Amino acid sequence: MSLWRTWLYVPAHNTGQVTKALASAADCVVLDLEDAVPRTEKDLARASAITVIQQEQFKPVLIRINAHNTPWHEADLAAVAAADHIGPGFAGVRIPKAEDPAQIGHMAEMLGPNIPVHLLLESAVGLANLQQLAQQRVNSIALGEADLRSDLAWTSDCALDPVRVQLTIAARAAHLPRPPASVFTNVTDIDGLTASTQHLKSLGFFGRSVIHPSQIDPVNRIFSPTRQEIDAAHELLQEVSKQGSENRVAFIQSDGSFIDPALIRQAHSILDLEQQLAAVVEGKNS
Repeated sequence: MSLWRTWLYVPAHNTGQVTKALASAADCVVLDLEDAVPRTEKDLARASAITVIQQEQFKPVLIRINAHNTPWHEADLAAVAAADHIGPGFAGVRIPKAEDPAQIGHMAEMLGPNIPVHLLLESAVGLANLQQLAQQRVNSIALGEADLRSDLAWTSDCALDPVRVQLTIAARAAHLPRPPASVFTNVTDIDGLTASTQHLKSLGFFGRSVIHPSQIDPVNRIFSPTRQEIDAAHELLQEVSKQGSENRVAFIQSDGSFIDPALIRQAHSILDLEQQLAAVVEGKNS
């Protein structure tokens, strides 16, 4: 998941949209059984999602099940847990409205150790239990900001920033990947999407949930190293190599900037990400 820049939601009962999503430039696809599926189509969506994860897929595929307080939750869990011949592209279950650590532990046990668990925190109760939830057998934690805003009656985006920072800290402390950001709901406002995504990247997020193909490329670009960042990382590491021959691990460059091991690690991570993304593109084209 360290390479998932875009998590594209698609209603699992709409097979045409699922096919298009799997062929898109999104890094992973989330087959939605929850918000995007009418009550009358829940069984069809579940069956369709199971069919998809049993196929050979290059692109990672997740299933977002229905929440614990709905009539479809247990059937969703049971269907995934009982699925035969799951393909290598199946990347796990996204659990919405995560609140109770013991309940999440039970779900993870029911799914088994080979099915990754990805949590969405969407309520005040979930936030209050953030630390304990992050310590469960989970593979990622993220916010569902639309439901969270509703639960807390927040009308300002600024109110979410302290929670976002708290989430990135909890993920880091639990040795989880950097959290993916929540959905930007206005699919026609690409400038707003870009500004919002750049802001969330600065808070420590990596990747973002998207709900329309038009959002994929802007988000992918923001979470990919720029040419300037790559060149700067190469230059820094060349200087580090030179200074290393003189037994220096921290030093001041000619432009006055101070270089220490933290910045060196950052440069390595930029180049590692560049190489990994290039390998994924090569694999798609081969």
